[in-house]
Amino acid sequence: MVRRLMSLRYSHSHMARIAITDGMAANAIKHLEDSGHEVTVGFIAKDDLLAGALADFDAVIIRSATKMNAAIISANSNLKVIGRAGVGVDNIDLLAAKEHGVMVVNAPRASTQSVIELTIGHLLTSIRHITSSNRGLRSGL
Repeated sequence: MVRRLMSLRYSHSHMARIAITDGMAANAIKHLEDSGHEVTVGFIAKDDLLAGALADFDAVIIRSATKMNAAIISANSNLKVIGRAGVGVDNIDLLAAKEHGVMVVNAPRASTQSVIELTIGHLLTSIRHITSSNRGLRSGL
C-alpha cells in the first residue's frame, strides 16, 4: 500500500499530503516522508472528520479505529485515496468512495505472517497435547 501511495501526485508534480489517523509503523511513515510526501499523524475524532478535517489532504491512511462512512467521505471531498493499513475494508463505505472518485486500497497480506505463526502454534499445541497437559498439571495430576 505504501508503494501505491508513493506514486500519488497532485497539481504539477507536488507530492501528496497524507493523514495517518490510527498510527502506522515508524519505518512506513519515514518511507512516505523520504519519498517527499507531507505526512501528518494523529487521531481525528468523528465530529472533526464530519466537519472536514481531511479536506486539505490528498490521502488518508486508517486502521480499525477510523470509520470512513458516506458522510465523512462527502465532507472531505478533496481526498483521492483512502488507504487501509490492514486486511479488511469493512470500515470504509466503498460505494460512497466510488461515487466521490476516491480510490480505496488496503494491505491484503498484512496479517499473513501472524496467521502463519498462530497456525503453527496451534498445530504444535495440538500435537504435543500442551493444553490438556497444562490443565492436568494445574489440577494436580
